[in-house]
Amino acid sequence: MYLTKSLFREILFELFPFYFIKSMRYEERVSDSPNQIHSRLLLQFFKPKMVMNTLNCLFFLPRFCKFLRTAIVFILLLFISVGSLSAKSRNHQQQSKDRERESMLHFVNGALFEAKQQYSQAILEYEDALEYSPKEPAIFFSIAKAYKNLDNQASAITYAKKATELDSTNKWYSDLLGQLYFDTREFEKAAEQYLRITNKDPNDISALYMLANSYNAANQAQKAIEVYNKIIDIVGFEMDVLSQKFLLHVQLKQYDSAIMTLQDMIIVDPENLELYRTLGDMYIRSGRYQDAIRAYQDVLNIEPTDFKALVALGETYLKLQDFVNFSVIIKKVFSLHSFEVEDKLGVAEMYFRRIETDTNMVKPTLLVLEEIQRENPTEWKVYLLKGALALGQKNFSEAISNFKKVTELQPSTEMGWENLGVSHLSLGDYASASAVLKKALQVVENPKFRLRLLLGISLNQEGKDDEAITVLSDAIKLDSLGLVDTDSKVQAFSTLGIAYDRLKRYKESINSYEEAIKLDPNNALVLNNLAYTLAERGEQLERCLDMARIAVENEPDNGAYLDTMGWIYFKMGKYEEAKVWIEKAVTLGRAGAVVQEHLGDVYLKLGNKEKAMEYWTKALEQDRQSISLQQKVGKFNEKP
Repeated sequence: MYLTKSLFREILFELFPFYFIKSMRYEERVSDSPNQIHSRLLLQFFKPKMVMNTLNCLFFLPRFCKFLRTAIVFILLLFISVGSLSAKSRNHQQQSKDRERESMLHFVNGALFEAKQQYSQAILEYEDALEYSPKEPAIFFSIAKAYKNLDNQASAITYAKKATELDSTNKWYSDLLGQLYFDTREFEKAAEQYLRITNKDPNDISALYMLANSYNAANQAQKAIEVYNKIIDIVGFEMDVLSQKFLLHVQLKQYDSAIMTLQDMIIVDPENLELYRTLGDMYIRSGRYQDAIRAYQDVLNIEPTDFKALVALGETYLKLQDFVNFSVIIKKVFSLHSFEVEDKLGVAEMYFRRIETDTNMVKPTLLVLEEIQRENPTEWKVYLLKGALALGQKNFSEAISNFKKVTELQPSTEMGWENLGVSHLSLGDYASASAVLKKALQVVENPKFRLRLLLGISLNQEGKDDEAITVLSDAIKLDSLGLVDTDSKVQAFSTLGIAYDRLKRYKESINSYEEAIKLDPNNALVLNNLAYTLAERGEQLERCLDMARIAVENEPDNGAYLDTMGWIYFKMGKYEEAKVWIEKAVTLGRAGAVVQEHLGDVYLKLGNKEKAMEYWTKALEQDRQSISLQQKVGKFNEKP
C-alpha cells in the first residue's frame, strides 16, 4: 500500500493544485525542493491527532461511500508517508518523533484494512499503534468499532470504555459505547452514555432518541416520557414520538396524559379514525363515558357504518346501563348490508360467552337475541341460545320452552334434545326427561353416547333401575373403539354401580365402581360409593378407609363423604372415631335419615341409649318407611 514520493507528488498536485498554491507564498518557497514543500504543507495542515480523528469520523458514518472513504484515507496515507511531523513534535527528541510516526503509520494501515472490511487485520494494526501511543483514545475507539463489526461485543465494550475514560468529552466515543450497551441489553448503562451526550448538547436529536429508547427498554417509562417531551419541544409533533409517549402513558395508567397525547396525534393526523376510536377507549378507561360517546360519534359522523365504533359505542352504553340506546346501536349494527344472520348470531355468542365472567351481560345478550328473533322468528339457533341462557340462570321452565322450540324447528339437532332432557332433570321431572330422551334416540340419526347416558341417569333417578342398566350397558358396548370422553364413561359406570346396588346385585355394583376408578382413580364420588358399598359388607375395610380419605380430602364439606368415613370406623369397631366423623356430617346440616341413623347406632355402641334414641327418632321423622328405623325405635320403646 506504500507509494513512491514521485507518484505521491503527481497525485497530490493533480487533486489539490489550487488549494496548495493559495496556501503558501511562492516567493518564500522558490528554492525549496518538492519534498520540502510537501513536508511543510503537511506540517501546516495535518497534525497526527487530527488525522486519527478525521479517519474515525469517516469510518463511523454507516452509509459513507466506501470508495470515497478509501480514497481519502489513501491520500492521507500519502501525506503521512513523506514523514510529516506535527508542529508540537518538532520540539521533542528524535525517539519521540519516531514513536509517533510508527503509531500513525499503524493506525492508518488499520484504517485501510477497516475500509476493506478486514477487521481482524485492522485490529492487529491498531494494537501495534497502541504499543507506541498507549493513551490515545482514538485508537481504542477504532479497535472497539472493529470488534463491534466482528460481533465481539464484550471486547468492543472494553475498548470503547477505555476510549471514553481517556476522553470523556468526545461525543462519538460515548455514542459507540451507548450503542454497544443497548445491543447487549444493558439499557441503564446505555442511558448513562446518551445522557452524557445530551448534557453537553441538549439539542442532539439522535442522542435524545437513543436516550428515550434506553429508558424505555430499561422500564424507566417516566424518564423516557420526559425525554420524548424534550424531543417534541425541539422538533415539534412527530407521530412516532407521540405514539411512543402515548404507549408509555398507558403503561403507567396515566390515562389523562394518554388522552392529551392522543389529542396531539389527532392534530398531526386528523383523518385517522383509529385515533378517535382509541381516544374513546382511553375515555372509558378513565371513567369518562360521556366523552367516550362523543369520541365514537365523531367517528360515526365521518363514517356512519364504522363497525368498530358502533360496537364500542354500544359497549359504552352498557357501562352506563343504558339499554335503550344499546338496543338502538344493535339495530344499526344489524342493519349493515354485510351482516347476515350468522354474523348476528356471532355477536350474540360474543355477549353470551362474557356472562361467565360478568353476569351483567345477561340482559344485553337477551336483547341481542330478541332483536335477531324479531327479524328471524324461525331461526332455531336463537332459541338454543335463549334456552342456554335460561338454563344458566336456573330458569328451567323457560329453558324447557326454548329447547322444545329447537326440537320442533330442527328435530335432527341433538343439542336441542340433550338440553331439553337436562332441563327436565334439573327441574326434578325425571319421567319427562326419560320420555324426551327416548324420543331423541328415535329421531336423531346416530345419537351420541351422551344422549344414552342422560337417558340412563333419568331412568335411574326415576327408580327404573333395570331399564337404566340396559340403556347404560348398551351405550358402553357401542363404544368399542373407546372414543367416548373419560368423564362420560365414568359417569355411566358410576350410575350402573348405583343401580346394581339398589337391586342388591352387589358384585356387579362393585365391578362397575372398579371400572370407573380405573378411568379416574381420584373421582371422589366413585371412591366414596365403592368404599361405602364394601364397608356395608365388611370387606377390604383398610382400603375403604384409604378411598374415603381421598374423597374427603377432595370435598371436605361433603356430609355424605364424612358419614362414609365414620361408618367405616364403625365397621372396624372404632366407635369414638366413628362418632367424630359422623357428628361432623350432622353439624354441616341437611343430614339425611341414613346419617342420623348411623349416629344413633354409634351412640348405642358407646352405651348412650338416650342419644341413640334421639337420632333414630330424627331419622324416622325423615323416612317413615324405613323398616330398620321402625324396629330400632320400637325395640327401644318396649318395656322390660
